Amino acid sequence: MDLRKAVLIDLFAALPLVLAAGISFGGDFAFFIEEVEARPGAPFALSISADAPEAYQGLSLTVRFPPDELRIERWSSEDTIVEAIRADFVHGEVIHEKGFFILGILADAAPPFDGMLFPAPGFPLAIGKLHGQVLRQIPGSIPLDFLSGGERPAVEPLFSVNNFSRRPSLLVAGRVQVVPAALTPAFIRGDANLDRKIDIADPIAVLDWGFSGGAAPPCENAADANSDDGLDLTDAIFLLRFLFVDGPRPLPPQGVPGPDPRRSSQLTCRTPLEWLPERN
Repeated sequence: MDLRKAVLIDLFAALPLVLAAGISFGGDFAFFIEEVEARPGAPFALSISADAPEAYQGLSLTVRFPPDELRIERWSSEDTIVEAIRADFVHGEVIHEKGFFILGILADAAPPFDGMLFPAPGFPLAIGKLHGQVLRQIPGSIPLDFLSGGERPAVEPLFSVNNFSRRPSLLVAGRVQVVPAALTPAFIRGDANLDRKIDIADPIAVLDWGFSGGAAPPCENAADANSDDGLDLTDAIFLLRFLFVDGPRPLPPQGVPGPDPRRSSQLTCRTPLEWLPERN
C-alpha cells in the first residue's frame, strides 16, 4: 500500500469525526480509539489512530480493556500508514490477565537509517486495528482507553520527535457497543398451520388458502414444503406424497423448530414458532 493511498483513506475516515465531534485536528499530539458495534460472542475489529502537528519518528501507547468482557486476539497494521511507510519496528503485545494492549512503533530502526518519518497531514492516520471477540453476553458498553502513568509493563502514550518524547495532549477513548443479537424466525418446514407437526391438516391449509380464500400461511417458509421459494399447489402435493405414498421428506428444519438454513430464501415468516438468535 503506498503512502498517498493510506493518507487518502484516513482523510475520508476522519471526516465523520470532524463533523460529529467538532475536534480540531492537526494542532495537537493525539491518539484516538474507534467506537464500534458488535453482538454478544461475536468478533470485532477496532482502529487506533494517531494525529500530530509535525512529522514524528515513532510512538508508544497502552490500551486498557476489561479482560472479562473482551478478548483481544491480535493486532494488524494492514492498509495503514504503518504499512505504507514500511515501519522498521512494530511490536504489539496483549497481556490479557492485566487487560493491557501494548504497542511500540518506530519508522526507522534498522539500517540503512534513511530518516523515514510518519507524516503529519493534519488529520488522524490509522496505525492499526485490534481484533478480538466480545465475551460479554448482554447488551452494553465496553470501554477501551489509554493508560497514562500506569503500572509496568504498560508503556506511556508518547510520540518521538527529533529524538525527544512528546506527550499527547488529547487521548480519545473508544468502546465496543454490544448490541442485542439479531433474531431469526424458527419453524418446521411443511408445518403450514404451525401446530409443530406435519399431518393431513397442513396440505389442507395450503389448499384452503390457494383455492378457497382461506387465511394466508402465517409463515411462508414453513408452508413452502418443497423448498422452491414459492407457495402454490405443488406444496400441497409434496406434503400429500410425503404423508401417504412414501415421498421425500421436507428439507430442514425438521423435528424441532429452527432457522432456514437456505439464507437465499425470499419468503417471509411473520409468525414463526420461535425467534432464535441469528447465527454468525
